Amino acid sequence: MSPGLTLTVLERARPWLRRGLILAAGGSLVYALVATWDDIRSHGLPQPGIVVAAFLLLAGAIGTASWSWSRLFRDPRARHQALVGYIVSQTSKYLPAGGAIQLGTQVSMSTSSTMRRGEVAGLTLVHLWLTVLMGGAVGALLLVPASGFEPLTVAFGLGVVLVAGFGSRNATVSAAVSLLQMLSNRVPSPSSLPGDAMIRTSAIWIGANFLLQGSALAILVREFDPSGSPAQTIGAFAWAWVAGFLVLPIPSGLGVREAVLVALAPSVTSGALIAASLVQRGLTIVAELCLALALAWWRRQNRSETEENV
Repeated sequence: MSPGLTLTVLERARPWLRRGLILAAGGSLVYALVATWDDIRSHGLPQPGIVVAAFLLLAGAIGTASWSWSRLFRDPRARHQALVGYIVSQTSKYLPAGGAIQLGTQVSMSTSSTMRRGEVAGLTLVHLWLTVLMGGAVGALLLVPASGFEPLTVAFGLGVVLVAGFGSRNATVSAAVSLLQMLSNRVPSPSSLPGDAMIRTSAIWIGANFLLQGSALAILVREFDPSGSPAQTIGAFAWAWVAGFLVLPIPSGLGVREAVLVALAPSVTSGALIAASLVQRGLTIVAELCLALALAWWRRQNRSETEENV
């Protein structure tokens, strides 16, 4: 299912259908957590302190990702709604075709009176583009030193960083959007896109997200293989995450990221990478669920307080 078709379904769905989607997302999330937990137990658990540290890093990573998305919105109220919408939408990516459904939910929940659906969909394209660029840049900046500055690796890494810098400009994004408009009239005009400062701010927070997620994986890997290189693990994670992210038909890039991780981090045993990746996946699910529930509780409390004041 394409993101555009998903958006149409979500917009026109009856309330009972929306509730069914929420229940299905919750059920899929619980199933993913249970399945991941079974795999984790077969590989062993890290020390409790390491688990807590990794959980906090991953919760921070979700926060930076949602913040990067909200920074693309000009209106403060729209930013707040976008931030909430991004966090809640993460729970839907464990459904079949979860990537498309998550994007559709993110756009639907971020649409407001000041931001139409088409404009938000355009910002989603920008955010996806920046995510790929920054994942490539972070991976290159860390993998090049870890590889010993081999000439071919340096040249490739430098090219990736330059592309990321050039691509994170309003002029480049506008040109890409103009090209997409030839294929679909649903794509917003370049005049509605964020300026250079907003794009750079969003890109920086996306880079922070990759560093936090990669750091969580690195400290988990050290529990299973102390000889592994943290920088190489973080860099490999950034590229592996982008690879899994681009495989939208597969729920959350299952299996793709692990395969790329093993290929890009030779200093770590494959068993340690798989075990740490499974623990990270489980902790990510828990962190997403906790943040979504915390937001739901906070919004309910604020609504109750507002009604009492009235």
